[in-house]
Amino acid sequence: MSSKGFYLGVDGGGTKTTCVIVDTSRKTVGRGVAQGSNKNSVGNEVAQRELMASVELAVTDAGISFDEVSSACFALSGCDRPDDVSLVTSWMKKALPTHVHVWVYNDALGALASGTQGVLENAAVLISGTGTIALGVDSNGQQIRAAGWGPLLGDCGSGFDVAQKALTASAAAHDGRGHPTALLPAILEHLSLERPEDLIGWVYGTPGWAHIASLAPIVFECAARRDAVSEQILTDAANALARSVSAVASRLRVAAGSTQKPPTPSAARLSLDAATSKVAISEEHLDRQKERESVPQSSPAEMPFTLVLAGGLLGEGSSLEQVVRRELAHECPGANVVHAEVEPAVGAALIALNKYNALSDDM
Repeated sequence: MSSKGFYLGVDGGGTKTTCVIVDTSRKTVGRGVAQGSNKNSVGNEVAQRELMASVELAVTDAGISFDEVSSACFALSGCDRPDDVSLVTSWMKKALPTHVHVWVYNDALGALASGTQGVLENAAVLISGTGTIALGVDSNGQQIRAAGWGPLLGDCGSGFDVAQKALTASAAAHDGRGHPTALLPAILEHLSLERPEDLIGWVYGTPGWAHIASLAPIVFECAARRDAVSEQILTDAANALARSVSAVASRLRVAAGSTQKPPTPSAARLSLDAATSKVAISEEHLDRQKERESVPQSSPAEMPFTLVLAGGLLGEGSSLEQVVRRELAHECPGANVVHAEVEPAVGAALIALNKYNALSDDM
């Protein structure tokens, strides 16, 4: 099988869609960005349009033709079931030249690959952005996941979850049903709204979930000012995220007797929003974590695995990330926690490259 030399990766989320093209040396040569492509949020027609828009922009940026693309990997939010995969695969096979090999996965696989150089085994990823998911892949390629059910079914620990709880707490504070919080005036100021009642039109007047999740940084800002309600929201988010990883780790089985070590990529130098990186989590919570860590733990059932942290709420060095790490040290001591070395779209492109090379080896 002869190589055309270029590999396409797409990271499609609820807010934006990014396509990256890499060459055989794994160097990024093209990039394109379009609007959100989660079909559950924007619908099939818009999702298909934005996916192709990002691809066309990346191909143009790379200065190549579609005929030079060997394979493509689409890592997409909202693409969870076999029917979803089949549908998107059919879209892309019709849109791309027939020689291009197409793989479609949930966007969690792209994020995982961004921390493992495209390797999809003995590893897991925890994402917290607009949504959240924990997903692991064992040495046999079997996927195990937890969370990622979407806003109406939980998504605890996601940007939407954090922001929705902030809105709920703000409404309760205004009514006198909840504790006073700095969240209400901060949200009103951010949205340029005059009255708390104006939140109703803002919340329900825009379709989708991204506009709700966009308020999550305000919770970090208020927590940094020691607002108790905001601190509790973020503490609950950290606990929920750690439980998702624990649920995956409990089912993640590495081949018996395997001596293969998980990949240990260096941590990325991620640029973080200042508010996110300075969250103040309650000292009482940290004290409880220290007490738990002082208790001797039994050996974990699973062998060590790499855990990639990804998403805007788990930036390297943030206090939320630190609390998640503390929880994981207790619940999943086998986890080797790292951050992404590259963006998820590049991770998807590396999956496409690795998959294509595997096909070539089988020929």
